[in-house]
Amino acid sequence: VLFGNDKFGLIMQNGDGAKGNCHENIIKNNIMINTVNGPNLRVGGAAEHEKNTFADNCLGDESINFIEWGWGSYRSTYHAWERAYGSSTNSVKADPQMVDPFKKDFRLKPTSPCIDAGTDVGLTKDHAGVSLPIGRAPDIGAYEYSSD
Repeated sequence: VLFGNDKFGLIMQNGDGAKGNCHENIIKNNIMINTVNGPNLRVGGAAEHEKNTFADNCLGDESINFIEWGWGSYRSTYHAWERAYGSSTNSVKADPQMVDPFKKDFRLKPTSPCIDAGTDVGLTKDHAGVSLPIGRAPDIGAYEYSSD
């Protein structure tokens, strides 16, 4: 979970803009929201073309310039980002509905669209040590939702 960062939620870039420095990363099952002074996701300096995989993440509700895809090239909708990315990212395109992220409680509410919306990435436990998945698929974020 990347929440309330100052300038960028997640930043991936090649420092010099050349290809080859930031490639073949797999970014899955993450929540990246409420970045204070910048986009929730910034990928630039040719890194956007380096076979990086973005799937099953939640960048929150659409907002002005919430994704930077390429130096200074901002996206304000998931559709615009996926068009630039070249395929669907299977993103949860809504507020993840965490219990109280401002107090660092990143657990999901029972109404969260992130429940069962993730994909298997080989983990057997969440951040709190709870076995996963509890439902039909892992949840997006650090914690697996449990009604207990």
